[in-house]
Amino acid sequence: MSKIKVHTTDQPDCDITAFILSCNRLPLLEKTVKSFLHTKDLPTKIVIVDDSGCDHIFDYLVEQYGLFADIICFPENRGLWWAKDFMVSFCSTAYIFYVEEDWLFLKTGYL
Repeated sequence: MSKIKVHTTDQPDCDITAFILSCNRLPLLEKTVKSFLHTKDLPTKIVIVDDSGCDHIFDYLVEQYGLFADIICFPENRGLWWAKDFMVSFCSTAYIFYVEEDWLFLKTGYL
């Protein structure tokens, strides 16, 4: 059985972690991440969690986002509520900002 794959990087010392949940919808994820980075107005840790269970996704996500985000990939699809529970247990900040891969951020002020 495969294990959870985790990549970590240096993150800002802050009170907020944004967890971006994805399920192998990479074009949507790219738009969400870009819009989030352009509009976030507070220091925020970023963790991208993929729940697709696809082997190739981990390397792609690390290549694209690994310089500024932690990456976590599950070995199989576990579902939304399992992923959310995992995110809470993985979080070390006071606040969690939960994001889905198809959200677009248009202006600042939401954090």
